[in-house]
Amino acid sequence: MDNLLTDTISSISYSRTEKYIEKFEQKYSMNTFTLSLYYYKIVTEARTFELEIISDISFKPFSTNGGLLYLHTNEGVFTYILENDPQTFMKAVKERLGSAL
Repeated sequence: MDNLLTDTISSISYSRTEKYIEKFEQKYSMNTFTLSLYYYKIVTEARTFELEIISDISFKPFSTNGGLLYLHTNEGVFTYILENDPQTFMKAVKERLGSAL
């Protein structure tokens, strides 16, 4: 049972663009992080969401590739920029949400 709680069920990479100033010039850096689904939670580099506060997960594709993943919680909607198809991750989350209800 311990491994069930600590093992990653599914994960997907997301990107975040950060703005900064260097030598009076505005610059951007693109950082890649991992969104990980565990038995009772979803973990990002900055937040942990217990599954009990998540109501849904959805995806809006870009016209080229990738898109925006929306994590709907009782604290608001959190958006993640993806470059890959999130269907496997979303299916795993929805299966866990279904069993949490």
